[in-house]
Amino acid sequence: GLHEVHRAVDPVAAELAVSPLADDPLRSITVRTRNLDLAVFDARLPQTAISLQVEAAGKGREALAGRLRVINADSGSLDRARLPVRQLDAGFTVNASGLQLHDAILDLGEAGRAEGSASIEPGRIAASLQVRALDLRALRSDLRSTRVAGRLDVESLADRQRIVVDLREKTLRVEAHAEVM
Repeated sequence: GLHEVHRAVDPVAAELAVSPLADDPLRSITVRTRNLDLAVFDARLPQTAISLQVEAAGKGREALAGRLRVINADSGSLDRARLPVRQLDAGFTVNASGLQLHDAILDLGEAGRAEGSASIEPGRIAASLQVRALDLRALRSDLRSTRVAGRLDVESLADRQRIVVDLREKTLRVEAHAEVM
């Protein structure tokens, strides 16, 4: 229940500076929390120990833009019920049409590194990532060790999902375009 969540999650600290009559009334907002465990919210989610920091400012009266930093002190492979993301740094914009992440850098720990962008809009989630030195074994321990590089584009709509993959490792190259309806 909600009571359990409040006991399991550290407090969220927020600082807000506003100028109600200005064109950009939200001058700044900073939000921080520590030790956030996603598994507390749903047991199917991986266990995490996330520290989150968001710093942003208003862009007019309709949008917010800033930087997001997530550090996961309990990263690990998916088959060990962990999230294989050690750190995420990204710029973001949020408005009535959704959330856009840009200049995102994902530190996947032993699994490698990814850079790219993502968006969440009503009825659509999309991400485009460039991966380097991706070790599949660090993502799932039952997979072989790799040093994969390349591009991964994913789009999920209400009625279909689209995946475009262009990955390479030494002399092996995988190119795929898939759409699931």
